Amino acid sequence: GYLQEQAGFTRRGKGGAELEACKLVFAAYEHGTSRAQDPQLHTHALMMNVGVREDGTTGTLATRQLYNHKMAAGALYRAELARQLEQRLGLRSLQEGSSFRLEGVSQDLAEFFSKRRAEIARKLTAHGSSGGVASERAALPTRTNKDHRPRAELIPEWQKIGREMGFGKEELGDLLGSPRNQSDDELRLKARLRALTAFEELTDRQTTFTEAQLTHQTAKLAQAEGVGLDLVLAAVEERLADSNIIRLGQVDGQVRYTTKEIINLEENLLARAKRMGELSAEVRVLDRHRAEALADRPTITDEQTGAVLYATDSAKRIAIIEGDAGTGKTFMLGAARAAWEAAGQRVIGVALAGKAAEGLEEGAGIESRTVASLLMRAEWEEQQGGEQVKNPVSDSNTVLVVDEAGMIDTKQMDSLTSLVAKRGAKLVLVGDQKQLQAIELGGSFAALGQELGTYRMSEVMRQQDPEHRQAISKLAEGEAGEALGFYAEKG
Repeated sequence: GYLQEQAGFTRRGKGGAELEACKLVFAAYEHGTSRAQDPQLHTHALMMNVGVREDGTTGTLATRQLYNHKMAAGALYRAELARQLEQRLGLRSLQEGSSFRLEGVSQDLAEFFSKRRAEIARKLTAHGSSGGVASERAALPTRTNKDHRPRAELIPEWQKIGREMGFGKEELGDLLGSPRNQSDDELRLKARLRALTAFEELTDRQTTFTEAQLTHQTAKLAQAEGVGLDLVLAAVEERLADSNIIRLGQVDGQVRYTTKEIINLEENLLARAKRMGELSAEVRVLDRHRAEALADRPTITDEQTGAVLYATDSAKRIAIIEGDAGTGKTFMLGAARAAWEAAGQRVIGVALAGKAAEGLEEGAGIESRTVASLLMRAEWEEQQGGEQVKNPVSDSNTVLVVDEAGMIDTKQMDSLTSLVAKRGAKLVLVGDQKQLQAIELGGSFAALGQELGTYRMSEVMRQQDPEHRQAISKLAEGEAGEALGFYAEKG
């Protein structure tokens, strides 16, 4: 029913440009065993690639929405399954990762009857792989031909194993009972609380979200609570109607949502950065300071030289440099640091991870620390009444270099720009939009670049061989197949 409502569409018109609602066609097969002849009651639900339109005609499915909602559908199924196991059989469930397990069933018994899972795990270990996609791939080569033994033969064997492992009729009887005595109001409240938690988790990590993402997260949290599909969907609908949530436009066929707080945070950040971009640095770096720094580095390339000139330009108090991996950003920053110091400025650096801060200090000679450390010092200083001696970003004579800036989340970026603006210092952001993104609210590095402009570094220096450079460029452009094909040919 959920997939029918959210993903029941076919195409019509020239080039299939028009979407039209249609009835989905499923074939469902109950299955009682795994390929390893373990008890594994499940249903195969096969969706045909055909939709029946209102006028009786048929067409192939438009599958994007099916893809968009597949994770939510899976989580809803598990939440409803756990609810019905409790309501109809009195079985209690416990949350376990993104799924659940039955309370009172020993882990030893569960693992014994999970031979297929063990086969896949051994395959993953042998190849040093992990994760859902790798598990799916490992499932295919480890498949054996199905041995169609009747349940009448298998059930006595399973019962014998259960008794030997301390799980017989008596133990099963102890698990079967009455469902928890929960009123409709209690269940609705639980669903609302799970939807609120899901919403907070999503908006802690990303600036926008979809209804499918909120449904997926809510259903995942609702498992083992006695809350099924209907209450989850009602709670999600209620949360999206909250006055704090803003409905944005569509991306890839899905409406995206955000919050007033996130919009205000981004607007304030961009407005502050724009003001900084229009102000000149109070301490000027002269041509001779740059010339001395560049002369000490005879191997510096024209592109790196351009980046140094851009970073040390005193006309702007904020500079953004974007560069692919291996383009020599750290080497370039070493030259910029020499120019700033020749002009009498103090240069300090920050990065999200301590390892990256160490790399910036060792590679560019810039005194560095983590972003969290710097912001904690700034907060402590405010609590002490503004004793600036404790804060490395002390005045307009300071340049703050943020390395791997694409990994800095929006809240931290807002705090950094606020700190630098308050002190009258200069801010230099260096990073790569295509590398690892922020763990929490992301996208600020890209947004600042679009607002203020960037200097782009694309000439790969780390790889000397032209073919290797080409492969790295292909990876940076997202053409992984071509790059990996090149490496495969080279053995």
